[in-house]
Amino acid sequence: MKISATSTVLVLGAGGRLGRQAAQAFAARGWRVLALSRRPLQAWPALLADRIVTVQGDALAGAALLSQQPELAQIDVIVHALNPHYARWATELPPLTEAVLALARATGATVMLPGNVYNFGRHLPSVLREDTPFVPDTPKAEQRIALEAALAAAAPTVRSIVIRAGDFLAPAGEGTETWLALGLGRRLKAGVFSPMGPPDILHAWAWLPDLAEVFARVAERRAALPAFSVWHYEGLSLSAEQWQQGLEAHLGQDLRTRPFAWWPLKVLALGSPLIRALVAMRYLWERPHRLEGRRLAELLGADLPRTPLQRVLAQAL
Repeated sequence: MKISATSTVLVLGAGGRLGRQAAQAFAARGWRVLALSRRPLQAWPALLADRIVTVQGDALAGAALLSQQPELAQIDVIVHALNPHYARWATELPPLTEAVLALARATGATVMLPGNVYNFGRHLPSVLREDTPFVPDTPKAEQRIALEAALAAAAPTVRSIVIRAGDFLAPAGEGTETWLALGLGRRLKAGVFSPMGPPDILHAWAWLPDLAEVFARVAERRAALPAFSVWHYEGLSLSAEQWQQGLEAHLGQDLRTRPFAWWPLKVLALGSPLIRALVAMRYLWERPHRLEGRRLAELLGADLPRTPLQRVLAQAL
């Protein structure tokens, strides 16, 4: 374990999937963790509880949080794990971004943001590198591009790090909103596997404990990084065929294949902004893509975490 007794991280959105994992990853490496949430949080693991302080507050308060919570003035890193409502990004992302930047300016803390693949547009190429051009041809792409542009424009006054990753995979009990739970594996109990698109299409995934560990390890190297930097974490690049093989090996049984039914969602989308926003991202299951993570692997070396699929499944199901 790496001890960073003088370092403090503020995790915004500590009640969310990535936020909770990030708080635990930083604490396990010796950081003092301030876990901010608007609502009370469930108990932390006993071995980490003495390093994690739960703070109730609203991140939208920005720098005003310092008068409400004076302990926030001593933070070194801000993990921006806030997850606005999926159908309200257009209205909720800009004020959240400004609030986080205001807090970073007031404290001098480095902002760390989880990026995603939306920035590359509807026709994203099969290999995504840090210098792959952004294409703002969907609302979600426009919104995420604007978020990262705001961080870049704030440098060097605000230092920030974007770590881009694929769709989240979470441990059992924390993964009810992942595509493994809602899509591919939603009928596993009936012995059915539900591919979301063509069987041979690669799709980018990130096991959240690994991604959280990447955040902590990159944070420890932040002083040597540019004022604004972007890193790609490859995680697991898997096709539906590979998912099915992995699930069959884990379960010890063959699975029948029944493609995921998109048409009911299209009907429900007529009356639901949330489902309409989810259906709009169907292209990600029809375009092969993986994140090229060579630069991050060079930065972290042997410290780059990447849990094999069978170990992921053992903890996720």
